[in-house]
Amino acid sequence: MNPNPYFLTKQFRKIGAILSTILLCFCCTIEADEKDKYYNLTEALQHPTDVQYLYLEASEGGNELTTLPEEIGNLQNLQTLNLNNNQFTTLPEEIEKLQKLQQLYLGGNPSLIDQKEKIQKLLPNVIIQF
Repeated sequence: MNPNPYFLTKQFRKIGAILSTILLCFCCTIEADEKDKYYNLTEALQHPTDVQYLYLEASEGGNELTTLPEEIGNLQNLQTLNLNNNQFTTLPEEIEKLQKLQQLYLGGNPSLIDQKEKIQKLLPNVIIQF
């Protein structure tokens, strides 16, 4: 390795530029991957054809949803819907319009256990976790 300080500085700049490029590419990839994921119902309903993954799981101290609007059926490309740990007592029948839905998470919604059969009939091809 060349002990010349100018040479070392030049090499460190090259390494820094390479690392910056890698980081920028990584961030752009994450942003691109996140475009079809939504964590807010209002925002998701404003972009119904973009939504593939909708995560509405209530976190500790967060809002707990009790109902879904009928417009949920407009999310034509929705594949995964996470409604864990909310306070749902029923789901709108429009949920059966979600033809691309593959996974539905309903854990932590004790009132929905009584409606398990009804929900499974509405969504016969969906993996449902209660």
